[in-house]
Amino acid sequence: MLPQDAALDSSLTPLDHVSTYLRIRGYDWRYSLRRAKEVLSSVGLDSYARTPCLKLSGGMRRLVLIATVLAPEGVEAIFLDEPSAGLDPLNANRMWSLIKERVREGVRILVTSHILHSVEEHVPEVILLNRGRVVAKGDSVGLVNQLEKYVARIDVASTCSRVASLLGRSNAVFKCVDVGSNCVLFVDRQSLEKVLRQLASSVELSVRKIDLECVFLWYVH
Repeated sequence: MLPQDAALDSSLTPLDHVSTYLRIRGYDWRYSLRRAKEVLSSVGLDSYARTPCLKLSGGMRRLVLIATVLAPEGVEAIFLDEPSAGLDPLNANRMWSLIKERVREGVRILVTSHILHSVEEHVPEVILLNRGRVVAKGDSVGLVNQLEKYVARIDVASTCSRVASLLGRSNAVFKCVDVGSNCVLFVDRQSLEKVLRQLASSVELSVRKIDLECVFLWYVH
């Protein structure tokens, strides 16, 4: 398991961390050393394997933690809490590659994350939670396609109250969600052009593709 706030011993090297973790789990030292080198290489840290963690960037230290948790073979399940927190796009891709490799080996991996675009890209089965309650579950592609069939998304540089004053009581609007100083408008796909004409002269707007973030907003508001 990888908690979101897990920390390293900065005086140790990545190789020390991974191999020691494996030794604690009961693997012999030869296997532990070999396996540690393998997983560190898979996340691009092979050249930093013997560098004290104190000298590594925050993203690299996060990768060391991820590599440590994903290293053991023969396990049934692994839990990762916000694993991509603090990772740049390159290191995040390395992390997801290692996760997918373990999944292909038959390991069940549960990932919790608020970065929904990354979840949509890499995670086949999702459960969306709001205040501890399941609001939607299924494969990410299916959830997106189901909503996209009849709903279009418009991002508006204004508030829901302003949009309501411009559109009046419109059956074309299913839902409006304030997001900061802007809002997300969910409208009947068949009425999209009509709504755009009504709003275009008064507010800045853009039509965005339905994605997993839209699914989350749809179900929790």
